[in-house]
Amino acid sequence: MAEIALLDMMMPGMHGVDLADGLTAIRPRDKLPLLLLSSVSREELRQFHPEKFFDVILCKPVRQSALLDSLHTTLATDHALKSSPKPVSVGEIDHTLGHRHPLRVLVAEDNVVNQKLITRLLERLNYSPMLVDNGFACLEALRRSSYDVVLMDCQMPEMDGYAATVNIRAGGTGLRNQKLRVIALTASAMVGDRERCIAAGMDDYLTKPIQAPAIIQLLEATPRMDD
Repeated sequence: MAEIALLDMMMPGMHGVDLADGLTAIRPRDKLPLLLLSSVSREELRQFHPEKFFDVILCKPVRQSALLDSLHTTLATDHALKSSPKPVSVGEIDHTLGHRHPLRVLVAEDNVVNQKLITRLLERLNYSPMLVDNGFACLEALRRSSYDVVLMDCQMPEMDGYAATVNIRAGGTGLRNQKLRVIALTASAMVGDRERCIAAGMDDYLTKPIQAPAIIQLLEATPRMDD
């Protein structure tokens, strides 16, 4: 039995969203994660509301690294959700952290499942994160508002986390943000990954699915930036 379905948007007879709708009726989304490959522009794609059916949306041409990252993340997250109804135990959560150590948190992550898991975890720590789904949106958010830390997915459409971080360090979002704490979010923990993150200007990194003790440790070590 399939564990994940990878669908193309433009297919003869039935497009990817209609197929996903049919598959979801047969097998609920939490039983069969869906990934969409699309050559359609994001503006055109919005009219089909793919976020209702797909956990990940990748724009074609798809880089091998982005596809592998998405597959790894989706399968790992799906396994974590199925194997444990409460992926984070109550004993691991410090509900006072956001009060004791207030931070303005920006999360740059395009995977819908990961967005929900990270948001849920941060909210239980008493933080109210701002979410964006690609590097360009992350840069724009930093130009508009002040943040103390960015949780930056490495593989995102349009602009990935590496390129976004290089732009931040170069002053693309203002001098203040050149020293902004950036924590990478990556689905892989292979030799050289940490070095690549550091080379791009990231301060540290977390592997997905994110575990409470790891993110708590990094947040506690994050200073609040002066406005």
